[in-house]
Amino acid sequence: MRRTLITLGVIALLLIAGVGAYVLGVGPLAPPTAARSVVFVAISRSADEADAHEIESIDLAAGTRDLFDVGDRVTALALSADRRSLYVALDGGKIVLLDATTGSRFGAVDLGGPTVVSLAATADGRTLFAVAVTNVSSSVVPIDLSTKKAADPISFTAPAGPAIIRGDALIVPLGDPRGLQVVFIDVNTRAVTSRLTLPRGSLVPPAAFPISGARTGIVAFDSGLGGGVGLRVYTLTDSSHWSDVSLQAPFPQGPIRQIGIGLQAAATADGTIHVCTTAGTAARRYVVGTDQKSASVGTDCGPLTGGDQILMATRDPAQLRVLDDKTGKTVRTLPLAGVPARVVH
Repeated sequence: MRRTLITLGVIALLLIAGVGAYVLGVGPLAPPTAARSVVFVAISRSADEADAHEIESIDLAAGTRDLFDVGDRVTALALSADRRSLYVALDGGKIVLLDATTGSRFGAVDLGGPTVVSLAATADGRTLFAVAVTNVSSSVVPIDLSTKKAADPISFTAPAGPAIIRGDALIVPLGDPRGLQVVFIDVNTRAVTSRLTLPRGSLVPPAAFPISGARTGIVAFDSGLGGGVGLRVYTLTDSSHWSDVSLQAPFPQGPIRQIGIGLQAAATADGTIHVCTTAGTAARRYVVGTDQKSASVGTDCGPLTGGDQILMATRDPAQLRVLDDKTGKTVRTLPLAGVPARVVH
């Protein structure tokens, strides 16, 4: 009997240790990670990119592909720092948590509110911040990833664009016709620690993106130039210091009721910025060097992601392009199974 109890005790300890290792992400039982060469693209099977229900996982090195059907329209994507989890925002304020290697769902959170346009996870994997917007307001919702519970939202009286985490700060850009607002939120205390007002306003929400080092980029339409056809790229070194570059945005083309506005930006490891914008059927793409000098490199645009390399997903034809860091020229193309809506790498 005693030997039986000892054996059962050892088995129980091993099971507890195994579960703990899996949850903490350590040891041989930890969930696998997606390789650095894997990129995730939300795709639509129709001509409308907003109808993206699937995520195509492409390994740029191995050439392998997988498809995950998430069951509803994808509005935002984010990848955990350890590349084990893929966070997907869906229509109606729903967020699903997926295994990044298999696409299997292991959790979900229903915010039951406005559209989630941005997701950002802390480096320790404990908290996911969701940015939800309406036409006139926005909120940042912290989500505890261990309990899958949402905390009280942090509300703003202006629409927000995509937010990012830099160090211990969640950086949220807000669209305001009087001047762009950039809000800094402590990811631990969830308190607003500072605000930065940039001189040019815009009715279209700006977008934040990471640059090398501790710098943050903000790309926005400039309502002070020719009725909104200007484009401005800000580089923030901290919550009070910045520089900017002014670019020419495309003049809107297409039926007035169907003109959509789009902003995309990403940076390379050395700080070179790639930015593109659309206005209806018109598009322009630029490269801004580390010396802040800009060059027009194309009249195409699509979802961008940066870091190790610059990737751009385009709809016509539907493909993923690997761009040269310095020139913005296409160095490699890979076909996509549908029209791209979001990309994360």
